[in-house]
Amino acid sequence: DPEVSAGNQAAKDASHGLRVANSEDFEAIEFCLAAGATLRREPQHNVARHWIIVEGSVELKIGGQSSTHLTNQSFYVPSGNAHQLTSRNELPVRLIEVLVIHGSVI
Repeated sequence: DPEVSAGNQAAKDASHGLRVANSEDFEAIEFCLAAGATLRREPQHNVARHWIIVEGSVELKIGGQSSTHLTNQSFYVPSGNAHQLTSRNELPVRLIEVLVIHGSVI
């Protein structure tokens, strides 16, 4: 499970995910990230991540860089990179994470 922190909320309530598809070389998970919550991902050398913002906005921090992503935007995190997403909303953020394992192409 990801490490999650959420201001005054309990960490376990900050994020929850629902696996929507998976196979040997990819997995897709729909997430709801609580208002103000932070989701941290540790580096995995065999897993690249594609994120799609369904509703809301997040701040992405990766490799010392920070960027903001809004509804209907997506971004890519190459394998081997730790990163974190922070909700910038008063309401939960809905997003989809697609993990591509061992460099497979979707």
